[in-house]
Amino acid sequence: ELAAELVVERRLGRVLHLHMNYPGNLNALSAAMITAISERLSPACLRGASVVLLTAAGRHFGAGHDLAEVAENGCGADLFRQCSDLMERVATCEVPVVAAVQGCAFAAGCQLAA
Repeated sequence: ELAAELVVERRLGRVLHLHMNYPGNLNALSAAMITAISERLSPACLRGASVVLLTAAGRHFGAGHDLAEVAENGCGADLFRQCSDLMERVATCEVPVVAAVQGCAFAAGCQLAA
């Protein structure tokens, strides 16, 4: 079952808090999750923020790529490219992106946290 909102966005002063909200799938990076995070790292969304805090619901920060989605679509090339674009966006973000990691962060989940 898909979470009502994959990424919950809150403003805490100058902190833009992005909370990955799909613990039933260990916050796996599906195309929809990647898009939701990427959109919130746009210059318009960052306006007024000094830092982005990235957190996740549930016991674990992230399971990496959504391999069920890869298997369903028959090829992960598009998802991997989209994920690579997200990692570039995080690395070049105009404000620091800090991940508060609980539990495990596997594969692309670890890359996102780094």
